[in-house]
Amino acid sequence: MSEIKLVLSDMDDTLAPHMQNEVSSVVRQAVIDVERRGIEIAVVTGRAYIHAKGVLTALGIEGPCVLDGGATIVDAVSAEILWKQWLDVQTTRQITNVLKKYCSEAYLSSSYEMQPLNELDLDQIHEDAPCVFAVAETIDQIRLAVAELDDMK
Repeated sequence: MSEIKLVLSDMDDTLAPHMQNEVSSVVRQAVIDVERRGIEIAVVTGRAYIHAKGVLTALGIEGPCVLDGGATIVDAVSAEILWKQWLDVQTTRQITNVLKKYCSEAYLSSSYEMQPLNELDLDQIHEDAPCVFAVAETIDQIRLAVAELDDMK
């Protein structure tokens, strides 16, 4: 029996191609071989559960996994949230208010649906968020947004 009890692995470009759900037979076999040695495997990823489920299923991962960039721990099979540390509504609104100046769209709720920021009223934000993921057109916009968000600390 191995002294190793658990292997934590990133998902994108480690277990599967970036933001895809395809898993190679080599990776799947490696997971099987590790599990046969009595070692558990858990995935740690920036992806939300709905974007990670395909890979988790393809690999046969059955235990807890760390998702949303560390904001959520979810049971890989049942999707039950075992633990979460999400942004509260006020913080989500503050971050979104900054990003509206520099970014075109974002997702900022547990629905993980992109929405145009120029159409978003901050009063429409009514729930805690696992993260705020936004899209900018240029690196300069990203730098400006990061600088302003850093000032919020």
